[in-house]
Amino acid sequence: MKNIKRIGSLVLAFALMLSFTMSAFAAPSPTVNVKASKVMVNGKSIDISKLKITKTKVTVDPATVDPSLKNMAIAYAVDVSLDGVDFDEVSITFAIPSIQKDENVKVLHLQKDDKWEVLTPDSVEDQEVTVTFKSLSPVLFLVDKK
Repeated sequence: MKNIKRIGSLVLAFALMLSFTMSAFAAPSPTVNVKASKVMVNGKSIDISKLKITKTKVTVDPATVDPSLKNMAIAYAVDVSLDGVDFDEVSITFAIPSIQKDENVKVLHLQKDDKWEVLTPDSVEDQEVTVTFKSLSPVLFLVDKK
């Protein structure tokens, strides 16, 4: 009986020791990078490197902005800025891998007065959404809930 307890203790200690050396088997968290493929300022193409797109945690319930958005969900939330460029209007083509041609996409844009503006994209193509802005700040891409 004593030997069985010792052997059991050794097996459990060995199993515990092995568990400390193992890596987690969890799948990596999905990250989708929203990038720009084209930037037009006041109708003229500019160098994309001047555009900065960073992920943001700014969120809002789309239905509180506009009741017609109640069946839409936030797909991506990014903060967009242009370094050293003055503009009246900027048109940005975003490269977004999960967006399909003719998918129902709306864009929420946080204006300077902290009110959300609902924008309809100029175009929605496979993996590309083109939107025209009067100012830049946090932008939320909305798609139909599935």
